[in-house]
This record gives sequence, structure tokens and C-alpha cells, in this order.
Amino acid sequence: MVWAIFVAVTLLVHGQTEPPDIMPLGDSITRGTNDSNYPNSDIPGGYRKNLQARLSVDSFSYNFVGSRSDNAAAGMDPDHNGNNGFRTDQILANLSTWIAVQPDTVLMLIGTNDILQGVPITTITNNLNTLIDGITAGYPQRRLYVSTILPISGKSWNGQTAATLNNNANTYNVQVRNLVQQYRDGGRNVTLVDMNTLLVYTNADPLMNVFQPGDGVHPGQAGYNQMGDIWYNAITASGSLVDPPPGPTGYDSWASSYTAFLELPAADRAPTADPNKDGITNLLSYALGLDPLSNSAVTSTPRLVASTQESGMLAFTYRRNKLAPELAYEILVSSDLEAGGWSLLSQQLAVTTAVAGEQNIELVSVPVPTDSLTGKTFARLRVVR
Repeated sequence: MVWAIFVAVTLLVHGQTEPPDIMPLGDSITRGTNDSNYPNSDIPGGYRKNLQARLSVDSFSYNFVGSRSDNAAAGMDPDHNGNNGFRTDQILANLSTWIAVQPDTVLMLIGTNDILQGVPITTITNNLNTLIDGITAGYPQRRLYVSTILPISGKSWNGQTAATLNNNANTYNVQVRNLVQQYRDGGRNVTLVDMNTLLVYTNADPLMNVFQPGDGVHPGQAGYNQMGDIWYNAITASGSLVDPPPGPTGYDSWASSYTAFLELPAADRAPTADPNKDGITNLLSYALGLDPLSNSAVTSTPRLVASTQESGMLAFTYRRNKLAPELAYEILVSSDLEAGGWSLLSQQLAVTTAVAGEQNIELVSVPVPTDSLTGKTFARLRVVR
């Protein structure tokens, strides 16, 4: 196996002065579609109607955002990104445009149409992985809630029986749960909303069943009401709709320990500046615990290492400044360097060791599961503020 190592730094300082923006993101279920017994096949507002009602009762300040405003109930904030018939690849193709509004909270439920159209589970999972990364990378305070998809029942679709479709949906939901856990282990602000498990599908009153009336894919009014409750419980669990932005105090304290650095012009002391032109920005020097004015690019002090452990497993090792709690350190691996081909490496099994003579620095060694990698493997460290 051949390794190539890249270092990338993403810097974000995000203030919160306006009400947090919530983006409902997904397909027709996010929109509020129902293909049975409703005018125009719609339930106005879908789950968003009840979610808004619950938020309003508790006096949460918020703003729904999205590129669409159709199918809104009277008096509700109409904005959303629920798109009839969209698969994960279609959501992914539009993500950069939609996410440009910089939502603080994203509610994502996607994958049902992929299952209905026979898209392979591995393809859906890869698309979901890229969606999660695209929504959260560089935005540590953004809250992403990822839902499992609802069961598919009642009739056949595209020549596939409901039993087959529902089995595929269950298989995909396992991948949803695994991906969310992987990103959480990596420090991302991602939460699982296990809609498939939390919904009560059968009620003593048949009119209150999730798919009554419905088509076996889209909920009825009672189902959408339940979904609104479940989203509400998830996004208010911490008591607020947006996490506070990380503060700059750690960086400022680090900078103040270098007298010569403080004598530089303000522009050269900025986190993204590289005053000594060694290819390492000030923020990265802070993250790795390096002297911002030494030639760190050629120093013998280890910074990033790809090595083989005694067990034969590859490890990715990097320096981490223990006095930089506001930073997130992420390792991404790829076999082809394509923009959508990077996946987040879990650091759950990481091992930390002290660095002799450097009290506030530690080496973090993260094992790489080589059984899932073939040929050339590229790895990079991304530091997010």
C-alpha cells in the first residue's frame, strides 16, 4: 500500500446574532406529500407544521430555510428543501447551492426513493456519507440530524415486492446508524434520529395509524404529526437550536507566548497567515503546537506520520495541542483524491502518548482498517475551527 499525506486547514468563525436557521432537507416526505385521499396529494406542511407548532409553544426563536416554499399550511414558515422523487444523488448534486444559505440546523431524511428505484445500498450509503461530510465539514457548530427512513409497505413498487423493499430499507437504515456513529466518533455535530424505530405505526384507533390514509410510503396526517414530535424532541434535547460558536481565546493565548510573533503586523498574525512562508499557517502551527516562526516544514519534530504498527495495521499519527479545545481534528482517507471520495476515519481507537519535553503536546495515533483499502491510499489531516 502506498500512502500520500496531505494537510488541510479549514477556518470558520461564525457569529450567532439572528434566529437560528433550520433547513428541512429530503424528498417528498420532507415536503409533506401523500398519494392517497388528500387534495392534490398533499398534506399541507407535512411534519413541518407540527414541528413549528411545538417550537412556537416553547417560544424557541428559529427560521425555516430552503429553496422551496410550496405545500405550506396556513400561517406557517413555508421554506424547506423537500423534493418529490429525489434520490440521494440528486440531493447531493444540489447540496452546494442549497447549503450556501448557511443553515445552523439541518434535518435530513433521504434514501426512500433510492430504495424504490433499486439503487444499490452501497451507492446510497456512499452518497449519504458525502452528504453528511458536505453539510458538516468546516462548521463544527452546525447541528445535523440524520433520520432513518420509514418502512415501505402495502404494495409493490417497480416490480419489487413490499417485503423486498422493506428489507432493503432496513439494511440501509443500519448503514445510516453506523455512519452517524462514525461521524460522532470523529467529533462531528451529527445526531441520529431513528424515525423508523421511534414512530408508532399502529394505533388502537386505525385512523391514527402512520399510513392512514396513505400509500405505504408517505405518512398520513397522524404520521406526519408524530414525525414533527420526534424532530422536535431531537433538536431541543440540548435546550437550544444552535451551539455557541467556538471562541478565539486558545489561539490568542498561544500567540501571546511567542514575543517575536506578537511584534508582527496584525495581518501576519491572522490564523490563515503564514508569515515565515513554510507552508504551515498560524492556525495549523497552533493546532500542532509548533513555533509559528520556526521552519516547521523541515523540523525533525514529528508532525504527521503514516506508519506500520507492530500488529501490521497502518496508523496515522499527528501532533495535537492539548490547549486548543475549540479545534476539531479530523482524518480523511481516499483512494482516488476525487472531491466526493474522502471518508472520515473514526478515531474511537486512537492512542495518545506524551511528547518528551513538551507538556501540552500529545501524539495521537489512529489505526487505519487496511482490509477495506486497496492500492494507493491518500490521507489528510483537517483541522476545523
